[in-house]
Amino acid sequence: MSDADDAYEEAQRKIANARQKGSKSLDLSLGSVGPLTSIPPEIARLQDLEELYLTSTQVSELSPLKDLRSLSRLVLISSQVSDLTPLKDLQSLSLLDLTSTQVSDLTPLKDLQSLSLLDLTSTQVS
Repeated sequence: MSDADDAYEEAQRKIANARQKGSKSLDLSLGSVGPLTSIPPEIARLQDLEELYLTSTQVSELSPLKDLRSLSRLVLISSQVSDLTPLKDLQSLSLLDLTSTQVSDLTPLKDLQSLSLLDLTSTQVS
């Protein structure tokens, strides 16, 4: 089993644990689960999740997050994310940290009224 497989399984365990405990915060960053390459779809069951950390991961696809309506803080520092479209309906999102990501288009965020802190340090946004 590869490190990425181990990280995915650990992420699944953390998601299941967060669901069981009703946790509002979840850390799936490199230091927490290992070299995660994709977000397990089970995360969609965490409807009360408010904070998610995906720092220093290889995650590029955010579609598993599209229905997390309570998410207010999303930290994607040093991830492989480039497309923010799955976030377009997350009206509770108030903090989005995109430091050192591949993001270049912020159009999907245009209707997010609650977004008050957006960090674009070292991104492709011009």
